[in-house]
Amino acid sequence: MKKNLEYKGYLGSVEFSLDDNLLFGKLLFINDLISYSAETVAELNDAFKHAVNDYLETCAELGDQPDLPFKGSLGIRLTPELHRECALSAIKEDLSINEWIKTACQEKLKNLTKPISTAINSDKPTKGIKPALTLLSFDLSATREFSMDEAYTRH
Repeated sequence: MKKNLEYKGYLGSVEFSLDDNLLFGKLLFINDLISYSAETVAELNDAFKHAVNDYLETCAELGDQPDLPFKGSLGIRLTPELHRECALSAIKEDLSINEWIKTACQEKLKNLTKPISTAINSDKPTKGIKPALTLLSFDLSATREFSMDEAYTRH
């Protein structure tokens, strides 16, 4: 079962509201808040693609760089004990801790029996479906953390 949408390197969530009989989602792993909604899965996929295209077009019109989902840097939190063990293992293997962690991630991914990517890919063109929210850009450093339930308002 596929749980995310994927288009032009962007990933989107798939959520639902039983109260509103509505499917909705947002672009994942970027700082800008881009959401979309629809009544059917096919319409949601189209709305997601439209939202990505609209986001990229809006950024171009404003002269802004669109936020990229994955930039190649990752901040992680470890217990002091685990941090120490990783550092000692890295030293023993004559690696930086960054290289050691990267290798550990690659080994873990190689051992998976199923591919991670569970994206829905559809070649259907969008048919004028408008996203519920086109673009809200804000600086996350000035905001508080919030739950997914708080991130969406009822339509």
